[in-house]
Amino acid sequence: MALVDQTNIRKELRRLVAADELEQAIQQLLSFTEATEVDDLHKEVILQSGRLEDYRKGLRSGGLDYKDLARTKVNISQAILEITDKLPELREDGTVVKEKRRGIREKVLRTHILWLMFGIKGLIVLFVLTLWQSGGFTAAQFMVTLALLLPIFATYTTVMVRSSIRERYIQQYATTALEPRVSRNFQFTTYGVLLIYGFALFYVIDLRGRGVLGQFDYMTSLLALVELLLGVYVGQLVFSLFKKEE
Repeated sequence: MALVDQTNIRKELRRLVAADELEQAIQQLLSFTEATEVDDLHKEVILQSGRLEDYRKGLRSGGLDYKDLARTKVNISQAILEITDKLPELREDGTVVKEKRRGIREKVLRTHILWLMFGIKGLIVLFVLTLWQSGGFTAAQFMVTLALLLPIFATYTTVMVRSSIRERYIQQYATTALEPRVSRNFQFTTYGVLLIYGFALFYVIDLRGRGVLGQFDYMTSLLALVELLLGVYVGQLVFSLFKKEE
């Protein structure tokens, strides 16, 4: 099929999926993605073509559960529709409109958050250790401070590391083109919240180290307040991005 004949490709593909003509939909997608040189989507279409062939073999053999076969077919249909939504735009002359993808991949953002959290808490622990060695904290105060900071950090990082371990073998999306993306606004808001959170913890501990806070209990109360005001937002970010959906 010529490229100029595919200006209504999305409408036609949705019609084919609705009519349960998945093989024709995949053939049109293969032609379109090859002609427009959209390699990521082309690889995904090839993958769905293989899944459709496996589905047909399962029907012929009769050795697979009908519910599993029906679920596989629904998944293939959904994948075709997802690919359809991500097809590039065409001009009237049939040329492809090159569009820069917006935002950042969610998986990349999760990686950034993981290392930011490790970096922030690691620097804070080193800072507290330095204050203890310089006489700003007694040994008991040093241990109490760590006892305040580390449990919450352990809660966050446990969720993040568990998510990373869960994804170590399984590739949820065959190509990066199909991975969910996060807006730049959300990305930079997330970075900002994490940095403000870390700065607030540093500032409170530094006040105690410089003797501005007379009693140690004042520092622990302020640290608890920071965790209450900012830690809640950090927790929401961590659990929303890393917690496994049931």
